[in-house]
Amino acid sequence: MEIFLGVCARGEDSNAKGVNGNSSDNTALNSGALYVFRFDGSSWGQDAYIKASNSELDDRFCDKAVISGDGNTILVSAPNEDSVDVGINGDELDNSATSSGAAYVFRHNGTIWYQQAYIKAPNGEAFDRFGVSLTISETGDVLAVGSVNESSNASGVDGNQNDNSMSKAGAVYLYRYNSGGWSSDAYLKAHEPDTLDLFGHDLDLISGGTKLAVSAIQDDSDEKGLGGLANDFSSNSGAVYIYQHHNGVWGFKHYIKASNTDASDMFGTALAFDANGSNLIVGSTEESSSSLDINGDSSDNSSIKSGAIYLY
Repeated sequence: MEIFLGVCARGEDSNAKGVNGNSSDNTALNSGALYVFRFDGSSWGQDAYIKASNSELDDRFCDKAVISGDGNTILVSAPNEDSVDVGINGDELDNSATSSGAAYVFRHNGTIWYQQAYIKAPNGEAFDRFGVSLTISETGDVLAVGSVNESSNASGVDGNQNDNSMSKAGAVYLYRYNSGGWSSDAYLKAHEPDTLDLFGHDLDLISGGTKLAVSAIQDDSDEKGLGGLANDFSSNSGAVYIYQHHNGVWGFKHYIKASNTDASDMFGTALAFDANGSNLIVGSTEESSSSLDINGDSSDNSSIKSGAIYLY
C-alpha cells in the first residue's frame, strides 16, 4: 500500500518552477517548496520536489498544505503570492496585487505528480492573503480556502463580494472538481460579519466534503454555547460556524461559542471534525481558567492564557 506525505519548506529559496525542477539555484529567497515522500510498503523515499508554476521571491509557497485522505491530491497555498488575476487557471504573471494570495492543486496520476489548478479568489485584492487556511475532502474533489483579510461586507452564502467596507472581516471560498475541471462552489461569510473578525482563520471539511467548520477568532459576541448571535460585548472571544452542503447548495447551520465565552480567548484558533462530522474539537489557546482535567470549573480566570479544548 502506497502512502504519501507532504512536507512544506515555505522559506526554501530555489528559483525552480513546477515539479522536479532544478533545486540548486537559490536566487528566489523565500519562494517556498513542497517535498512529497512516498512509502511503498517497505521504505520511504522522496517522490517529488514541487514548486509553484509561477514561483517567485517571497511568495512563501507551501505556507500551508493539506493532502486528501486517498493521498492523490495536495492543496498548497502561497498567501504572499502577488498576481492580480482572479478565478481558476488565469494569468499568473501580473504581480500588481501584493500578497493577494493563491492556492495550487497537485494530483498524482498513478505515476507522477502534476499541477492541476492555479486558484485565485474571485474577488481577490492586495493583502487579502488568500490561502492562510486550507482543507480538502477525503477524495480530493472538494476544497476550501480561507482569506482572513478579505474585507467585503457580505453575509452568509454567496453574497455581494464587491463592497470592501468591512476591513478584515474574512471569507472562505469553496471549490469542487466536476467533469474534468475545478469550479467555484460557494463564497462564505459570517452570518453577521464584523470588522477584524478574521473569519476563515481555520477550516475543516468532513471526509465526504459535505460539512465545513470555519473559525472567526476575533468574533466579539458574548453569546455562550450553541445559540443566537448576541451583542458585541466580548472582544476577540472567537466563534465557530458550521455549514452544510445539501441538495447542491451550501447553507449555514450552526454558530458555536465557548461555554465560558470571555474577551480575548480567541476560541477557534484550531478545529477539527471526526471523519463523518459527528464530533468537533475546538481549541482556544488564550482561554485563562485555572481548571484542571475534564469538565472542571471554567469560571476562575487566574491562569492567564493556559488554553482549553472544547468537544462538541
